[in-house]
Amino acid sequence: KCKTPVGKSRSYESTSLTFSTSPTSQSFVNSGTYKSPAVFILIFSAASSITAIDITNTVTGEEITYTGSVAANDVFVFDGENKQITRNGAPQDFNGSFVNLDLGANIVTFTITGTSFTVNATGKFRTTYL
Repeated sequence: KCKTPVGKSRSYESTSLTFSTSPTSQSFVNSGTYKSPAVFILIFSAASSITAIDITNTVTGEEITYTGSVAANDVFVFDGENKQITRNGAPQDFNGSFVNLDLGANIVTFTITGTSFTVNATGKFRTTYL
């Protein structure tokens, strides 16, 4: 019996962007033959009165939300491979489902709720094959 019916690339495909307006969208292209769980790393260089972070794949409708405080220099990891969100390494509660990247082009929207912020977001995934 095969425990893992899919093959995965050994290396990650990744895209990074820095933004200070919300919402902001970014395209990710999955060239594999099966959906791939995504990992998003958000590093806030500035944050004022932030109360929520939401990541949505507008193609699949999958959406995950962290609700809570955010401070400058916080590092959030939305880890779809290990099914957890961490803030500065500590596990956090969340609502929704982890974002996968469907075959082909995916549009991922980052929505930051708060007064002002600057964040560098990196999305990465390993191409998956059946």
